Amino acid sequence: MLRYAALGTICLVLGGVPFDGAAQSEDDDYSALVREDAVRQEGREMLGEMHDPYTGLLTLLHFDVVEEGVGPTIRIGRTIDVGDSQFTIGQSGEFGDWRMVLPMLTTLAATDADVNGEDEWIVERFGHPDAYKRCTAFKAPPSEGGGPAQIWWLGVSLHDGEGRTEMLLRREESTPFSVPSAVFNIKDYPLLTRSGWSIGCLPSTSNGEKGEGFFAIDPSGYRYWFDHIHYKGHHGFIRSAGSALKETRSRAFAFPSRIEDRFGNSLSISYGKYGPVAISASDGRYVGIDWREGGSFQGIAYGLVSEIKVGVKEGSSRSYFYHYGADVGKVADSSKFALTKLVQPDGSSWVFSTSRDAYRPAKYARTSRGCLADIHRSGAAFFEMTVPSGLSARYELSNTRHGYSFAPASSCGRVGFFVAKSLKRAHYSGPGVDFSLHYEYVFDRSFRKDCAHRTDCVDYTSMDVIFPDGGKRRIYSVNKYGDVREGLPVRIEVFDPQGRILRREDISYAEGVSVGSSFVVGPRDSGINPARFQTLITESGRIVAVDGQYYSRKVVEFDSLGRPSKIESVNYRDP
Repeated sequence: MLRYAALGTICLVLGGVPFDGAAQSEDDDYSALVREDAVRQEGREMLGEMHDPYTGLLTLLHFDVVEEGVGPTIRIGRTIDVGDSQFTIGQSGEFGDWRMVLPMLTTLAATDADVNGEDEWIVERFGHPDAYKRCTAFKAPPSEGGGPAQIWWLGVSLHDGEGRTEMLLRREESTPFSVPSAVFNIKDYPLLTRSGWSIGCLPSTSNGEKGEGFFAIDPSGYRYWFDHIHYKGHHGFIRSAGSALKETRSRAFAFPSRIEDRFGNSLSISYGKYGPVAISASDGRYVGIDWREGGSFQGIAYGLVSEIKVGVKEGSSRSYFYHYGADVGKVADSSKFALTKLVQPDGSSWVFSTSRDAYRPAKYARTSRGCLADIHRSGAAFFEMTVPSGLSARYELSNTRHGYSFAPASSCGRVGFFVAKSLKRAHYSGPGVDFSLHYEYVFDRSFRKDCAHRTDCVDYTSMDVIFPDGGKRRIYSVNKYGDVREGLPVRIEVFDPQGRILRREDISYAEGVSVGSSFVVGPRDSGINPARFQTLITESGRIVAVDGQYYSRKVVEFDSLGRPSKIESVNYRDP
């Protein structure tokens, strides 16, 4: 499923269009999709960490600007997937190795070299009357490069501006969510998300790009005009070793030009060459964003945020300044920039540093047929961060194998494992603080078994967080191939330093409710699990055991959306 493959730096040519020395195969391309949907069971920790116990992936999230007022809050955040090799191969963020957090839709677009050599967000081949009906005719892009687009296309993702990401789905007759009332003459909402966003179609874009935009209503009633279409360079794609299928791609964005609450209070967002340059609120709040030139990838220029000014448009403002270091993760002739320092309006600073190996993908051993055999480079790396209070964190990661059970047979046999740059140690230091957390992952070796005809396969794996005193927390997650619960926790145990269990939680889930179709398929042996992204999963019960006392919480009734409507709680002791 989530696998990082070796990176080639030679220049590949497809129909006269260079790959810019960066390409990935389906072995690692699916990692972006898994990151977006990853279960962050441990939640946000001391410094905005979100750690996925199933994959070991570490994401950091912080909001530099949070301006509240009458109407929608202005938020500008930044997030980083620590160790994500996509940064190395050309996908630079708005803050270097950090990406900007704003509401947006994003997807991948491929080059039609036979027509114009450009990447555009289309759903039919160029010249087709529905080519730019990206909303009303929502589906995967047309096939290019000799193979179906589902092989390299990972759907359309909605980012809510607060760090949560979901896949856009086509509404079906069985969809449990009701259709919103007509708003601004928009009567049809053919798209939605698992959490209840409804998306309608706008006939045009706000910046002159061809085709449709999107109109979205979130569960709280806020409205979003996602009609500013923007493109950035993205790494290319190679189907697999020895394959003829090659693809150049861009990342397409639908940014909001307007956000409005239920009472008509609004934010208006304007854009420049590289991204948003101003956010104006109807109550007078204002944020300006200055950019500096970053570089270019696949012929598309990208910029870096240099200053964010917060205040009122005609009055005084306070500024955040961003500084970058070059040559981090340099590939071919394209220098990359990593955020090294952020100076806040009061003069205090955030400071960042990273090892060069942090963004190097795993290197695989393969058989003579090109089949995945194993990894032979640990990829040990670190990322360090110091916040204005003086607290510092050092995160150590390495390429780690994670097995999943009940893997299907393929042309390469039963390859039921994936590799992720997983967190192994987090060390915190500062005034009065000096401790480490260690992370250990169990590799389920049933990945090569024909579990459909065996009784000794398990459908879970586990991860331990080891505390400074030797105690630990163990999280068991579902790892059954194709299970809609994949990655969800089913048991959490806490042990004291002597190994005695102090607490246990058992978690169960109701049968999932199908919400819609994502059109994400992927090759048969890629490990892609579409049901995971299209199904609304609800916790149906939890039993907590502490010192012989049991606390049970059970959902006895659900509504039409599979959400709890009646809960029964019981406490009891061991007989």
